[in-house]
Amino acid sequence: MVKINFISLCLISIIFFSGCIKEDDLSNEQKYHKLASEIMCPVCDAQTIEGSNSQVSIDMKLKLKTLVNQEMSNQEIREYFIDRYGPDIIASPSSTGFNLVAWIMPVIIFSLLLSISLYTIKSMKNSNMQEKEYTETLNEYLKYVEKEIAELEQKNV
Repeated sequence: MVKINFISLCLISIIFFSGCIKEDDLSNEQKYHKLASEIMCPVCDAQTIEGSNSQVSIDMKLKLKTLVNQEMSNQEIREYFIDRYGPDIIASPSSTGFNLVAWIMPVIIFSLLLSISLYTIKSMKNSNMQEKEYTETLNEYLKYVEKEIAELEQKNV
């Protein structure tokens, strides 16, 4: 049990600290690719500009490269594209208002599934104990029945 708790703690720590790299520490090329994967192509279906070869995406990539080379922050670049194309141009939903549900629901669902799984495992352990007790009681009853049958057979003989 201690081993499972330790492994769980390690996994949770990795998940929480995996996003701790500062955006300022990225090179311009890394920053460009990160932003290109966050900006949606306005004419493509569910595709970012990084994966699209449409003319609009090519133009947007050129503008993105220019903005990155001008040392604009990631937030300023996102705001630039939001001003021109609307909030749906960003691939991930903002974490405000109703969109906050999109960020919270996975955590709630994961917690709920984990709780149900742990409850089920605990119930299975308890049912195994009850089954063992049931088997022992049944064996005692079977011995009693066999004894009674043997006594009846002796009386009938």
